[in-house]
Amino acid sequence: MPQNDHETLEANKAVVRRWFEEVLSQGHMDVMDMICTACAPQTVMMQGVMPNAPGGMEGARQMIRDFRAAFSDLHFIPEDQVAEGDKVVTLLTVEGTNDGDFLGMPATGKRMRISGMSMWRVVDGHLVGEVVSWDMLGAFQQLGLMPGGVGDAA
Repeated sequence: MPQNDHETLEANKAVVRRWFEEVLSQGHMDVMDMICTACAPQTVMMQGVMPNAPGGMEGARQMIRDFRAAFSDLHFIPEDQVAEGDKVVTLLTVEGTNDGDFLGMPATGKRMRISGMSMWRVVDGHLVGEVVSWDMLGAFQQLGLMPGGVGDAA
């Protein structure tokens, strides 16, 4: 158990890294159950990724399943983290190949690589709420779902 503020902040950053590396990138829902046990049913995780994001643990599970089905090689790379109090902010890179339906659109077979930022609230070593901002416009453009992607005429 962490003994001082520095150790607590480092432990908080480590649990958030587990979220990205083990839950989102590898799909280990058992790890989600371990690190999110304090999540209230009404907690919205991944708020900011999609409109009307489902709440609670089951909503988060469904969103993770949907994203992993759309991008079977989905990978979240934590690039940098800052922790203060009960908050951990992570700058990340998200990449994957769109080989399944994505937000109601058929697979494109194209790769995307976007940046994002996540802010988790961590209480007693458990994740209790997240707000994120991802470059969804860049994702849609790279996947060829919107004009302005790589290779599009100006």
